[in-house]
Amino acid sequence: MHMRILIFTLTIFLIFVQIGTVFAASSSDNDNDKDMEMSFSAYELKRWKGLSEKLSARYEENIRDIRSGKARLENKIYELRAYYPYTKYYDPFSKKLTDEMTRYAYIVDTSKDRAEVNRALNSFRELVYKHLAHLGVVTYAVKLSSLDPQLGDMTFYKRVRDLIRSSWDDKGNAGIDPDNAYKVITFDEEAYILGKYGATVKKSEMFEVSKQFFDVRDIVTEDGEYIQIFFDVTKPIRHVNLNRALIRKEAEAYIPLQ
Repeated sequence: MHMRILIFTLTIFLIFVQIGTVFAASSSDNDNDKDMEMSFSAYELKRWKGLSEKLSARYEENIRDIRSGKARLENKIYELRAYYPYTKYYDPFSKKLTDEMTRYAYIVDTSKDRAEVNRALNSFRELVYKHLAHLGVVTYAVKLSSLDPQLGDMTFYKRVRDLIRSSWDDKGNAGIDPDNAYKVITFDEEAYILGKYGATVKKSEMFEVSKQFFDVRDIVTEDGEYIQIFFDVTKPIRHVNLNRALIRKEAEAYIPLQ
C-alpha cells in the first residue's frame, strides 16, 4: 500500500516534469492574474448569467450524450471546448482540480471503507466529466487511471487529451502577433503549445486591448531561435472574473431568514 502511495506522489512530480518549466512560468504569472479585480455593470452580469445558464445546459447535454454513447466524442469535442468557458464551474487553472483528484485517488488507494471508496470513485469520475474540456484535468486523469483502472477508462481519457492537443497542431502563423494569437481556454493549453517549441521562457507579459487580454511569451526555442508567441487569454481572465462577480452579487442580494 505504501508503495502505491509513493507511486501516486511520483506521478504528481512527473506531471510537472512533463509539462516542464514552461508551465511553471505560465502558472506563476497567471496565478497572480487570476486575482485581478474587474468591475462589471448590472447589465453585463445579468447578460452573463443568462448566457452561462444556456451554454452550461448545452455543455452538460453533450457530456450526457457522450457518456450514454448517443454521440461520438470526436464529433463533440469542438462544442465542449466552445461551451466549457461559459459554464458556472469553469476553471482555466489546474491546481485546485488536480488537488481534488489526488485526494479522491488517495482515498481509493488507502481506505478500507468500501462505501467511502465508492464515493471517492464516483466523485473522481464526475469531476473529470464535468471538466472534460480541460486539458490539465484529462492529462492528469490519464496518469492516475494508468496506476489504478478503477479511476476510469484510461483509453477514453487519452482520446480526449489527444483531441484537445490536436486542435493546436499545424496552425500555420498562429501566435505570431495579437491578430493571430492562440485562443486558449486553459493555461495548460498555453503550456502545451509552448512545449511544442521546446521553449525556454525568457520573459512574460500580459496586456489588455479593448477588453481582450493577451499573454506574450518571449522564448528561446530548442533550435536557439528567439521569438515571441502571443496567446489570447480573454476567456480565462474575463470569464473567471464574471463568474466571481456574479457569485458576489448574488450573495449580496441574498438576505437569510432570521
